[in-house]
Amino acid sequence: MVEEVICQKCGGKHAGKCRIDKVIAALSVSLSQVSRGATRWSISDTTAGLLKLHKRHTQEGAVDSIKGVVCRDRAELKEMLDWLRWATAAYEKDRHTLVTSMQLRDRDVARMVVESAFNKPAYFIAVYHAKKYVVVSIRGTYNTTDILTDLNPHNEAFQQGAAHSGMLGAAKWLLEKEGPLLKRLLADNPGYMLALTGHSLGAAVAGLVAMMVHSSSWSWFLKTSLGILPSQIICWGFGCAPCVDRRLAEATKFYVRNVVLQDDVVPRLNPAAIEALRDEIQATTLLHLKDGKTKKVMESIESLKLSSGMQSAMQVGASVYQKLQEARVQCGCPLLGTSSTPLLIEDKSITSRDGPETDAGIAAKAIVTVAKGPGHSKQELEQRRLFVPGRLYHIRRQKTKREERMTSIPVPARPFQAGEEAPRGSKFKHYVICGTDPAARFGRIILSSTLLSDHGCFNIRDSILDAMQHCT
Repeated sequence: MVEEVICQKCGGKHAGKCRIDKVIAALSVSLSQVSRGATRWSISDTTAGLLKLHKRHTQEGAVDSIKGVVCRDRAELKEMLDWLRWATAAYEKDRHTLVTSMQLRDRDVARMVVESAFNKPAYFIAVYHAKKYVVVSIRGTYNTTDILTDLNPHNEAFQQGAAHSGMLGAAKWLLEKEGPLLKRLLADNPGYMLALTGHSLGAAVAGLVAMMVHSSSWSWFLKTSLGILPSQIICWGFGCAPCVDRRLAEATKFYVRNVVLQDDVVPRLNPAAIEALRDEIQATTLLHLKDGKTKKVMESIESLKLSSGMQSAMQVGASVYQKLQEARVQCGCPLLGTSSTPLLIEDKSITSRDGPETDAGIAAKAIVTVAKGPGHSKQELEQRRLFVPGRLYHIRRQKTKREERMTSIPVPARPFQAGEEAPRGSKFKHYVICGTDPAARFGRIILSSTLLSDHGCFNIRDSILDAMQHCT
């Protein structure tokens, strides 16, 4: 197994060389499955377009961030790190491992569900005596069933707004199922608060549960069933998928908090963003590219005029596609086929080995599912656009000066154990922006080498640890 290290090229943490063509291949091949044989998302056109737009994004320093201030409060970052630890623990496969990794007593874990079903995510409920919380930690995307819940692009009415129907269904099921248990745990532990946390799909479901118990229609549930007030509930999400409309996203800033690392594509995925990405590709010309070599490559690609979409794919996309096939063989993965079924692509040389939720296939399949949704005008897509809820924190990555690298403090490596260290002298450092403008939301897909790996739990964790080292 190749060791994961901090990449000096992209600033992310992954195994093997940093290769944007592998990321682009994962996205373009999957996009081509949306409509086999159609030129809208053919392998060749998509690969060429994405590579061209990636070059433009890199040269222009494209960003999708939020308005806010740099968080220099170590206590706030430490709290963020603590809840990420609880969110990550939802991926543990058995009770013994969970209890051991979280340093809990067996009786502190009141429920642990490791099997998921459609609209029924895996989760665990435990009592956090050290900080006086009853914690519900919801697992993120882990298998095909979870992906169906995560990526169903349909919206439905929710609290005078709109929410992602699949995630909302999961939130309703969880709250109704575990309401009696939460009531008992809170009654047995007077003065304890309720904390909800999760990563990816889990973050979205956690946020929706928090919204439900805060709403007026659920006030009776809180006071008569749970025995706590809305002010006694908090929610922390990481790499959250868009799940509510803009009004609800802004209205939840007081009790829902979501953390996004750099260019993580998952919090930005929705039909409107996909269409905007396509418009960016079409609007990008050779005039936007300053590098002569890249211009020549793109000129060669755009000069090919073949009648067959598959022939074009073989001639134009053959290099990237073949490299992806070879990488899959080396990793023991099945070869990509020509089935009309969307493909789950795993490229272990570019994505972190944090678990199935961070494979390239998650983002690639997300784009497939979103793109396969019913066609709408741009105005309709914007009206239906969903966002990550609550107060937002954006972990930004920037290059360091040479003199800073020589004295940089090493970042502990995964797993969550003290004492382990990453190599010194990283060219990058991280800082956390705390959102101050509720209207500022993530929504533009940035094509970077880390758009997939930035979704990984442990990459998020290492970035927070690094940001803490730079606090005063």
